[in-house]
Amino acid sequence: MQNEIINNNNGLFISHLYIIKAFNINRNRVYKWIERGVNHIPLNGKIYIEYNSIPNNTRRKLPSKENLIALTKEQEFNETTQQYYRQLERAYLKQYSSYLPVYKDLNIDLEKAIDYARHHAVWAEILNIHGDKGVRPQLRNLWEAYNRLYPRKYAYNRMNPCINTCKKEGIQRLLVHQYKIDGSHNKYDEIYTYWVAELLRSGKKYSRAYIHKFICELARENKKKEPSLSSIKNWVRQLMPVVASDRYGSDAYNYGKLPYTSMERATESDIQWQVDGWDLPFYMEGFRRLTLFWVIDACSGKVVGYQIAPSENTETILKGLENTVENTSVLPLEIVSDCHSFNKTSEADYFKDMLEKTAGTQWTASSNPRYKSLVERSFKTFGEQYCKDMPGYIGEGVKTKNPDGRTSQELLDQYQKAGNWLTEEHIRMIAIKCITEYNNAKGKDGLTRNERYEAKKSKNAIKIDMLDRLRLFTRTAKYKVSRGQINIIREGVLYEFQLRASLFNQWNDKYVHVRYVDFDEIYLFEVENDRYIGTVPRKQKIHGALADQTEEDKEKLFKHKGRLNGIKTGNKKTFEGIAKDAFSRDKDAAYSINPKLNNKDLIKEFERDGELRRELERQGVSLENVTSFPKVKEVKTYDPEEADRKAVKRRESPMLATEEEVRNFDINKYLEEE
Repeated sequence: MQNEIINNNNGLFISHLYIIKAFNINRNRVYKWIERGVNHIPLNGKIYIEYNSIPNNTRRKLPSKENLIALTKEQEFNETTQQYYRQLERAYLKQYSSYLPVYKDLNIDLEKAIDYARHHAVWAEILNIHGDKGVRPQLRNLWEAYNRLYPRKYAYNRMNPCINTCKKEGIQRLLVHQYKIDGSHNKYDEIYTYWVAELLRSGKKYSRAYIHKFICELARENKKKEPSLSSIKNWVRQLMPVVASDRYGSDAYNYGKLPYTSMERATESDIQWQVDGWDLPFYMEGFRRLTLFWVIDACSGKVVGYQIAPSENTETILKGLENTVENTSVLPLEIVSDCHSFNKTSEADYFKDMLEKTAGTQWTASSNPRYKSLVERSFKTFGEQYCKDMPGYIGEGVKTKNPDGRTSQELLDQYQKAGNWLTEEHIRMIAIKCITEYNNAKGKDGLTRNERYEAKKSKNAIKIDMLDRLRLFTRTAKYKVSRGQINIIREGVLYEFQLRASLFNQWNDKYVHVRYVDFDEIYLFEVENDRYIGTVPRKQKIHGALADQTEEDKEKLFKHKGRLNGIKTGNKKTFEGIAKDAFSRDKDAAYSINPKLNNKDLIKEFERDGELRRELERQGVSLENVTSFPKVKEVKTYDPEEADRKAVKRRESPMLATEEEVRNFDINKYLEEE
């Protein structure tokens, strides 16, 4: 919603695009308002319409003016918080060195001294912001920014007292708690200890300040001496090991405090799989990251299947498991996962039920990290030993305790310059390459994970054929074909699939069974005998208004020009079919289509290795569409072979539109010609 609503002295103005998309108002109606002269202002390529000038019938469909103003204030609050967070993060990463000598003198280990110095730098920046005589900062914004770096360190109502402590007694006094060892607490009898213990045992987790207040009230009622807050803190420190189980719960105490039994790996391959997801340590533009969900065989440690996606959602997990079953053709006796929200979905219930019916496979969701220790440790090894060598690696995060776990700020700045961001295709390519190297790496026994997996295959794993895979991973539902198309509504989003002309007369106004993996295409089957009918891609929509027109719209018009006379199905995969025909004839010739190199030669490796290329295609990336990796501090050189290739292609396809023709294409002239 950023920059879609403006609130100033002249009134509340809403972007016309926001009105159309967010509130489902007809586009033509909005443009008629503007033509009739409603109060509006043009700004940054958009038209902002004054809220009160919107016709009453339409305004009733919109949120109230007060709600929209509240949204703008929330937006401003988030922007201010983000600005403060960047300042505090910069202090955390770059400005701590001057405070390090102070904490080295405390006779503590270097790692702890660095943590204190970083924290000191953050509070120094907070005092700098708070003491600015210009615009006084909102304390809530400052606390939110601090809470991102140090979650749950201080409650909001403690922020102002902490600032006052830093100003009066110094930042070191706030950070380093020095307890007086003078036996002063001995002047209180055992009753005080009992009171504190009872309060600590409460699952409500009373704070030390609350316990102090409560104990003082009890002391006054029983005519006893009121203890100081320092005494309360001393009692809490002494009693915490005793009451930890009641205060934090049995699971946290059992898994986090008590001794544990070491667990041996599975004795054979494919009797237990462990699954988990991890954010890949590479940034796309806008600091976006991709998630790697993978399945580890608990005997060999091999990655037997995976999926790369923007997030670890239900779709990602099911696709990763489907890839695993496709690769191994078996199901294990057990699959172990953490307590992910996936386990609470109806898709998970259906999938687990089918697992048990198909192969007797048990799904174990455990919050105990030791139960799935193999997959927990595997990501650290994967990031440190394989991802770190790749271009764009950002490190283990600002909170890592590993002193060598952070990429230098100077190199990060280089990665984040315009033109140097990695694309989604680059990151997928890096992940596939690293997974291949991970599985092919030799261990202490001289075997790779692939070899270890093959050597210890279990006879107890359940064989899975194509029909079993369809039952497990392909969703089925009954839909009626209406007006030549099928509409599927999922999470409030309408997905439209329009039948091609050859299927229209036969199946219009009839029921069919629909199976789908995602919403790019669906598969149709007859209701009576489940016979396959055909595949229908998702209906493509193209903007007609010049203001909404994008480069993608232009490409769609060129691709779909031949489909305007009745065939509504997409030829989205036509080029993929051509590419597959080329691979079947001459793989080497097909792989040589993109000769550009990057600083890790990854594209060339994918061109040479067909297995890597097929994995890349499974992730939805066509190598022909992958641009070269950005080369930091290198000048792009002219490639005569690439130029010759383009010239030959142009001579062979004289009707093919050039990039310049696509850029200069006028959609309105095209529509008039039709």
